[in-house]
Amino acid sequence: MKRSFRVTAGCALLAILSFAATASAQDPAVVAPRMYKVRLNNPWIRVLEVDAKAGQKARLHRHPDYVVYALSDATAKFTDAKGATTQGDFKAGQAVWRGAERHASGAVTDLHALLFELKGSRRAVRARAARGADPVSVDPTHYTVVLENERVRVVEYRAAAGEKTPMHSHPNYVTYAFADARTRFTYPRGRPVEVNSRAGQVTWHAAETHAGQVVGNNEAHVLIVELK
Repeated sequence: MKRSFRVTAGCALLAILSFAATASAQDPAVVAPRMYKVRLNNPWIRVLEVDAKAGQKARLHRHPDYVVYALSDATAKFTDAKGATTQGDFKAGQAVWRGAERHASGAVTDLHALLFELKGSRRAVRARAARGADPVSVDPTHYTVVLENERVRVVEYRAAAGEKTPMHSHPNYVTYAFADARTRFTYPRGRPVEVNSRAGQVTWHAAETHAGQVVGNNEAHVLIVELK
């Protein structure tokens, strides 16, 4: 019995190692580390930054359901496991939803984008909710919806120095700062907190309710990806 157990356990370990090796071999950050950089990774989401020169390629790899946000105008070519090719044209500021897929990719032009990969299904990983007003509803001047579906909402926030946003709520979310800025956040309870954001910074936020004011000299410009 002991020997049988050792054999079974050994087979299980080999299977786990084999699965891990296969998954790693199909991870874009492993397949093409010069193109894909991991900017954030937690149980809910992984954020990749893609920065590629024209002609750079990534061999076959996988993505779960994800959002592509283009930081520049670009064209990319995708080749699936059967060899069929498609071309994607992206405009700076555009957000595109893509279902889980397996493909090779190549930059036809210089390419700069963010990929927000969702982990698990909506049922498997529920976004923590905060109760309060919708920022887009209470402050449409500063919040603009770029993309929305049953899994995510992508919002762009832009406010000049001194401008305020009334109290509102977000579910779990990720931010990407386009520019340096300083913002004072006020919460239903507790003291206000000032936060300095740096251009290119990617930050995870648990669900929260707050009001905000840009207190630095710079305009605040932030991409917000809310999980549903």
